[in-house]
Amino acid sequence: MARNVSSAGAVFLLGGLMAIGCSHAWDVLEPLAGSTGTGGATSAGSTGGAGSTGGAGSTGGAGSTGGAGSTGGAGGAMVSATSTSGPTTASAGGAASVASSSSAESSSASSSMGMQVLQLFYPATLGACNSEKDFSLDACEQAAGPGIMYADKLTGNNATMHAFIRFDLDGKLAGKTVDGVVLRLVAPNIPQAQSDSSGEIWKVTPFTEDSLWMGQPEPIGSAPLAGDVGATEPTQEHYWSLPLDLVAPGAPVFLAIDNPSEDSVDYWNDDGEDPPLLIINYH
Repeated sequence: MARNVSSAGAVFLLGGLMAIGCSHAWDVLEPLAGSTGTGGATSAGSTGGAGSTGGAGSTGGAGSTGGAGSTGGAGGAMVSATSTSGPTTASAGGAASVASSSSAESSSASSSMGMQVLQLFYPATLGACNSEKDFSLDACEQAAGPGIMYADKLTGNNATMHAFIRFDLDGKLAGKTVDGVVLRLVAPNIPQAQSDSSGEIWKVTPFTEDSLWMGQPEPIGSAPLAGDVGATEPTQEHYWSLPLDLVAPGAPVFLAIDNPSEDSVDYWNDDGEDPPLLIINYH
């Protein structure tokens, strides 16, 4: 469902847009939905883990064999994996309890190789959306609802809306080998969250909250890191397997949700009930 977005502040911010020379790369780079999809989606409350047999970075869909299927309770942010073939994930209640200033960590023993699998859970430090015509983060959140961000190919004001997510990693990966990187997003429990799309995940140029009020980060590369994985329902969890070299100790991760559909897709932002989560498997 396309939304109307307030244009308040557009005149004020026009000078900033011209000053930074924002290009229209988002209009150019529009691969077919699912063309490079590497992740899989799970329905809310399901027990299938993200990632197929062979690792979180493989191209399998969610719920395939080998994925960790345990869930975390409201008081526990961490869960244990049962094998090394899929990333451990937390349920909606469990993941929400991880949303703190530092990462959470868990470990388990591999049943196949005897190797200890360690996992880090990083909640987003920033999640917000704006349009190409009006960079106001407040206008976007007001259109979506408190604690919600969304992406839409064409809003009621004939603008494209993108959502942007930032993760600030600490140094815990120093000297470690990354085995899997998974992005987890949760749709809010509102009727508007129903969509025929999940959106694509792109790597973008660095941004801060202040810079998003002046423009939109540029996409990096000619294709998304992970493609559209299908329809979205209220409260649904989506998982995308991302490239291993996306993460490094102490380095921020900058992502964007680009929706190839005119049916907007909604997710909790960093202030929402179930913020975006980056899950890293390593040894």
